[in-house]
Amino acid sequence: MTRALRWVNPLTCALAWAALGFGNGDASSGGGMVSTGYLDVLLLTYAAGAVVLGVMALIRHVGGPRWPLVLASLLLVAALAIMTWQYRSARTMNVVAALVLITGTVLAARERAPGSTGVLRPTWRLVNWLASVLDKPIETIGPVRSRAAMRKNTGSFRPIFGPPAEVARVVDERIANVPVRRYEPAGVQPGLIVYFHGGGWVVGDVVTHDLPCRALAAQTQRTVISVDYRLAPEHPFPAAIDDALAVTTALANEHQVVVAGDSAGGHLAAVMARKCPTIAGQALIYPVTDCAEESPSYTRYGEGFFLTRATMRFFRETFLPDPATRSHEDASPLRGSSLKTAPAYVLLAECDVLHDEGLAYAKKLEAEGTAVTVDEVSGVIHGFFSMQGMAASREATARVASWIRKHLS
Repeated sequence: MTRALRWVNPLTCALAWAALGFGNGDASSGGGMVSTGYLDVLLLTYAAGAVVLGVMALIRHVGGPRWPLVLASLLLVAALAIMTWQYRSARTMNVVAALVLITGTVLAARERAPGSTGVLRPTWRLVNWLASVLDKPIETIGPVRSRAAMRKNTGSFRPIFGPPAEVARVVDERIANVPVRRYEPAGVQPGLIVYFHGGGWVVGDVVTHDLPCRALAAQTQRTVISVDYRLAPEHPFPAAIDDALAVTTALANEHQVVVAGDSAGGHLAAVMARKCPTIAGQALIYPVTDCAEESPSYTRYGEGFFLTRATMRFFRETFLPDPATRSHEDASPLRGSSLKTAPAYVLLAECDVLHDEGLAYAKKLEAEGTAVTVDEVSGVIHGFFSMQGMAASREATARVASWIRKHLS
């Protein structure tokens, strides 16, 4: 069913009940079977039914659950049966309207959110739909406008992003001449988390990823250092890696460090784990691990799941304009020659183009002797870790924080 036709179902349900109301009204008034007052109540009931059913079908259209639509349909079908029995002169109109109603309801109940394969959780289907409406593809509007839009949208929807976690101090500074943001929680304990934000090495900064960094600092009681590394296309590969390495090396020389990051930041954290053997652990949140080939999840979730195949290709081509560099182990950690590194926590989103390469990386780490914890969150999209207002995000953050505390103790 095309996207345009998806709007037919709510309209079909509403129009069916509106026609049914008028049909009963005409038959009733013509036959003198009911009083004018009762007829008004009857028409009002059908009008209300049309609105309720239309709204339920619309909720289903944007990815909501089926049960409100089904319940409303059953109640209205019961009302239809009573009216058909009482006003037999309107039986033909009632039966026709009922067939249209049932058809529209069944189609709406079977409908999936645009681009969905039906695996997203109901609440995440709605989030996914909102993201598709509000976010313009970076390959269409370009990096500058996309960066501004990402900053503007971050944290603007409190039910999705949630309130910022309380920390004792937030300071912008420089480490190894690289800008960073330091989060110090109350009752801070020894050990540091060096965090690399996501955004395809092209967008994102310490502002757009403020919420997860605050959450990790508060829940681990460790200082978080969020690295504001240079971005492509102004600074392509290996600029981001150089900045990440400068900060990580400077801190690992004096502190016990866990590196962490999401998406492109997960890629940087994985590279740091290989280059800095003294770090205590790596928390990789739906990381990019292969820039040379696309895994099967690029096909399964390439469209309609927030991060698209086209956007990832844009990121890859912008960060790595020379195709020859994409197989380098610093660009594709999955292709590294030796992956015996610090213990790893790999958090994956099920409905994500990066799912399969993240899982493949975890399996390769484990095969080479690295202790690995894989945490796959079903029914969520790429980027969910930053959406701290959502239960799945908060629960995942708590698990990551618990793992980090263990490896910094």
